[in-house]
Amino acid sequence: MNIPAFGLIFLCFGAISAENGVVPADNNNDWDPGTYHLIDGKYYFVDRYTEPISTARYYCSRAGMIPISFEDPAKQAIISEYFINAPGFYANRVFWTNGIKRRGSNEYIWEPSGIPFDDSLWSPGYPLYINDTKESCIRYKPSRANFVDSICDPAVNRLGEMLCEDP
Repeated sequence: MNIPAFGLIFLCFGAISAENGVVPADNNNDWDPGTYHLIDGKYYFVDRYTEPISTARYYCSRAGMIPISFEDPAKQAIISEYFINAPGFYANRVFWTNGIKRRGSNEYIWEPSGIPFDDSLWSPGYPLYINDTKESCIRYKPSRANFVDSICDPAVNRLGEMLCEDP
């Protein structure tokens, strides 16, 4: 099993659940390490708490990962199908991704690759912030298999859960 290094520390406190990879919380009670999912030969990490994108990025990096990117439509289909069928109500959650529109730009891209976002993937009525001067981020809902944009500023938007992947 190839769990990121920090996850091995948590294994000292208990075993990974055979059901869906729940790793026990650390003794500091400052962070619930969430759940690992092995999907198509790659580990993904999901946190259950709604938080701003900056916090999601921090905890993804703490796991040695980055917020998920969907440069490849096949990957989106695989991830959506997995979470629609996985126990734990993942299908209706809204996850932050590594999709972003930088301040002053009118183009959404996937980071860190810089590949442009496929405009056919937006939910109906989106993007809302394409002409906004603020930085905006892309969120993903597996049950709809499409995307919405949100202002990244945590003072404005705290709606999103963390879905991380190996870089």
